[in-house]
Amino acid sequence: MSAPPLEDMMNSVSSAAFEGEDDIEDIEAFKATIKAAMIQAKKIAKKKYTPKKYRRD
Repeated sequence: MSAPPLEDMMNSVSSAAFEGEDDIEDIEAFKATIKAAMIQAKKIAKKKYTPKKYRRD
């Protein structure tokens, strides 16, 4: 079974950004930042594209 698309994307981006470096802490911090940005983007998109009659504002 393959990894979820988000995990695949984070792994490929982090491996490209930190090519040749072995500092696991930097790579994990980068992955955490990408994940936080994706979660924030998902919340914004959900609020923006949910019709007003279905919102619980």
